[in-house]
Amino acid sequence: MYPQSEGSALWVVKQADKIIGTFGAQRVTDTDSELRRMYLDSQFRGQGLSRRMLTHAEEHARQQGFHRMILSTAELQAAAVKFYDNSGYELTEIETAGAMSNKTVGNNVRRRHYQKTLNPAD
Repeated sequence: MYPQSEGSALWVVKQADKIIGTFGAQRVTDTDSELRRMYLDSQFRGQGLSRRMLTHAEEHARQQGFHRMILSTAELQAAAVKFYDNSGYELTEIETAGAMSNKTVGNNVRRRHYQKTLNPAD
């Protein structure tokens, strides 16, 4: 799924040998890491796991020397939009996706792009 580039990683969240979530961080530039494929089974939401997943990805990015985390999500994912809005992410762009790609389903779905400056690792 991800190129084997330095600083990129993919994690799975398991409970009782069942995968309940996934998330990744992909190197985009020397300064930017992109949060990718963040998903948590709906049965496990509202327990703080999403926050822990995001914090883990941000910490990984800091330790790899990245200065910024970027991400995007479809507007129709209202819970994700609220989560990123409440997690210190700044909305940088809203685009309407006309064509399908590896990041969007197309069909004129509006996609929100976010960024967050990461404090240097201690």
